[in-house]
Amino acid sequence: MQTDDITLFTYLKKHAALYKLLLSDHIQVDFRYQIARAIENLFLSEYEYELEEGTLIDPKWLYIYRAHGVAGLLIRWIEEEFPTSPQYMSTQIVELMLLSTEVFHVKRERT
Repeated sequence: MQTDDITLFTYLKKHAALYKLLLSDHIQVDFRYQIARAIENLFLSEYEYELEEGTLIDPKWLYIYRAHGVAGLLIRWIEEEFPTSPQYMSTQIVELMLLSTEVFHVKRERT
């Protein structure tokens, strides 16, 4: 996937006033959830991940996880007044969609 294929950030920035209003406290509709569901549906209809054979991951949960992550990123970008360019954000999305980590650690407080 090429970052030029992702036009969503340009669209959101072009219609910034509308999306700021939709994310404001004045709107009763759960717009944040609707964004995540729309992205989830887009993932299910338009994309397919290639998972390693024998993986324990159910693709359904992977799509839901990624969709809500992308929605959170979009919402934060709007809330922070579009601090970076749409092109930069498109690159971040592509990189995040391809990112995997072999290990993660639980941080523990030292007593």
